Amino acid sequence: MFPWLTGRIIGKYMCVETALPAENQHVEERRPLRAILPYISDYLQHIPGLTYVERVGYYRMLKEDLGIHTVRVEFKMGHLMNSDDSVNHETRQRYLDSLRAINEAGLSNPIIYLHRPSKKMEKQAKKDPGQFYQLFRKIAQETKAICQEAGVFPQYLQVMSEINTRFQTQFSLPLVVQMIDIADSVFSDHPQTKLMTTILCGEIAGDWRAYTAQLVQEARALKAVGFDHYPGSYNNPAGIPLVGKPPHEAFADITPFKWIASEKTKRDGILYGKDILIAETGVPALFKDSVIKLGENIVPLPFNEREQRYGYDIIVRELDRFLLPLEKQGSVNIFQGIGFFSAAELDPKAIGSTAPWALDATPWTLLRQQMQKLGKGNTYRWRKTPAAKRLKTLIETLIYPPKKSDSDDGNIPPESEGGQEIDGNG
Repeated sequence: MFPWLTGRIIGKYMCVETALPAENQHVEERRPLRAILPYISDYLQHIPGLTYVERVGYYRMLKEDLGIHTVRVEFKMGHLMNSDDSVNHETRQRYLDSLRAINEAGLSNPIIYLHRPSKKMEKQAKKDPGQFYQLFRKIAQETKAICQEAGVFPQYLQVMSEINTRFQTQFSLPLVVQMIDIADSVFSDHPQTKLMTTILCGEIAGDWRAYTAQLVQEARALKAVGFDHYPGSYNNPAGIPLVGKPPHEAFADITPFKWIASEKTKRDGILYGKDILIAETGVPALFKDSVIKLGENIVPLPFNEREQRYGYDIIVRELDRFLLPLEKQGSVNIFQGIGFFSAAELDPKAIGSTAPWALDATPWTLLRQQMQKLGKGNTYRWRKTPAAKRLKTLIETLIYPPKKSDSDDGNIPPESEGGQEIDGNG
């Protein structure tokens, strides 16, 4: 590679340091009315062999070190049920212990999502939907029983994931709608649990806006809709020399959020009256270092840990820049939550990674695995990436700033459906 070209590529495609908001900013600049629930997707419940104390310590670490308020916990339908449709008690116990540990660690009630049906379930859903619905009702009932035993009910119960694609969900929309209705009937005596599902949005997701409209029209039991958006990675990859956009442009593309906010705030909007969550967002890091040296040349590596941290900064700040003027005009709490993907690097097979080299799992994590020998066995220890170290500050300044006490008349205002209607054309 020619040295002059290397310099130009690094200048355009590598990240630059930027300062975060100061801790002593004026309270008005710290967004005191904003209350977007920060959570993270986590898969520790799939890992066997951990003690209850280890699980509590892990969730406490997520709360104290990353600043998140709760976690999204996947209940794999194909693992919770055996092939003969009986309950797998080993899996059930891990899920139960995880809910108890989340509660003991001081996290708020989690999001539970029912996902990953077995191949048998997928075939059954196509050949005999009626029998599949009976099985799914049993799964929903078992999930409720686990919640009752743990004393922890989810804020949101998510049914399937990214249902407008075949990457995550093999079921048709009518089948997913029926699953939502079944889960809603099972949890009907717990109105604090809201039924939701998620949509993948952005350029890679086809006509996701029309799909959203159809979903809301058909799924009457749906109380919340989550949207997955990965600017700078799945959408418009950042930092790939001569191909991708420069990081500061790619990570800042939150165009889908503007349409979503518009449909939430308009009284005739398709999302009016629904809880709206940014269900998944994040930035991958394939490499720890940002450059390597090849001979006399310095070659940039895209998707490195420095870029991951920079991407987190840009995504959150761009969302803040979009929301701040709307909040000042009365549109408060447009988004009820933001979910980061994902927490800790774990055994790819145990968590269900299907991509080569676990590209759908490990690169997205904020805590990288360091196995440590203790006594007769191994235990998990993690190294925090730069993005992990940064996340707590982003949360406390731009996502869920500290609130005044009730005595200071600083109650969090209710969700605002009114305020200024938003132009969703970006």
